[in-house]
Amino acid sequence: MSQNNDHSTFQPEIALLVACAHSHLTEEQKREIGKLLTKKLDWDIVIDNALYHKIIPLLHKSLTTHFKTSIPDNALTNINRHLKESSLYTLVISASLINVINILNENEIEVLPVKGGILAEKLYGSATMRSYTDVDILVHQVNLEKSLNVLQKNNYTLLPEGIPQSTFLKFLQYYHHGRLLDKNGILIELHWELSGFYAPEPITLEKLEPFSTKTVFNNCPILTLSNEMLFVFLCLHGNKHFWEKLDYICSIAELMIVVPDLDWDMIMELGKKYKMIKRILISLSLAKSLFASTIPELLETMLSTNPTVTRFADKIIGSELNRETEVSKVHPFIKKIRYQPAAMDSKIDASRFVFRSLIIPDHDTCYSPHLPNSLFPLYFLYKPYRALTMPIRKIWQ
Repeated sequence: MSQNNDHSTFQPEIALLVACAHSHLTEEQKREIGKLLTKKLDWDIVIDNALYHKIIPLLHKSLTTHFKTSIPDNALTNINRHLKESSLYTLVISASLINVINILNENEIEVLPVKGGILAEKLYGSATMRSYTDVDILVHQVNLEKSLNVLQKNNYTLLPEGIPQSTFLKFLQYYHHGRLLDKNGILIELHWELSGFYAPEPITLEKLEPFSTKTVFNNCPILTLSNEMLFVFLCLHGNKHFWEKLDYICSIAELMIVVPDLDWDMIMELGKKYKMIKRILISLSLAKSLFASTIPELLETMLSTNPTVTRFADKIIGSELNRETEVSKVHPFIKKIRYQPAAMDSKIDASRFVFRSLIIPDHDTCYSPHLPNSLFPLYFLYKPYRALTMPIRKIWQ
């Protein structure tokens, strides 16, 4: 595979971010960064986009390790400040994660944390090398009520505030996770499945048992996903969010570097099981285009014979990486309906997804209006009402 990933179509500030979004720079990447730093850069755009794409730690490491004297003093001061804020916050979130794991484990509730500092340590060797803002944990569906009882006894608050637990549990019958706040105001997302219904069947803790392993995070024993299942999950998660953050693509590319012996047969088998071959190929195409990731020959062949996937990836690169494009300003719900069905392997699954997106109440639906438990079925009418009146509400805003 050619290693000449061309960033010339990006504005120089975005090209600099892409070039810096590596844990270890090659000589070619250093030359590219050096060339970009000779241009007249708007450092406010660089820093603003680095924050948006959640890569301040990578930007800081790449620039201060090799190009510290080439950065304007005020820009370096701002990058250092944002890095300090990000690092402190990620440490707080990591402490929150360990606390919630210990609380649940002490009450014999099995829990599997995902993303966050655990992913950062795996990819970069440090929990502070990724920016993240919440804690994601997966429990068995049968343990949801017990988990809520235990967490509330330990000063966790259900969101939206004031929602009865019975209504919260009804919501979780249809939606894949609920939200709580810990006593420090850290958001906890309590999942009972990981696909977010972006796959044709739920990815539950039971189904993940063959693909999980025990490890240690900050001296705390935890469960974590196998490398292959983690890769599939990152593909699913990035596609779920339209690959709008550079961090999502960085994670795919870095995982292929730190785990060079990924079992690609298993990955494709999981892709077939969850009907997401196309989304895996989109992920690989993005990693290849932006970071010159080395892809197995068989998958290279699949990409070369699937121009639709390549065009899909090129469209994402052209529209999502630059926050100022018109596509990037489209309402998230509209983007979801446009993007997700097109990225799915099966038209039947795509139709089901659109139906669920229009009908099933999500967090925004349950925040307003706040209906009593007896009127919960009205949320199934309120959700499509919100979707149909969205254009009018946008004009009013």
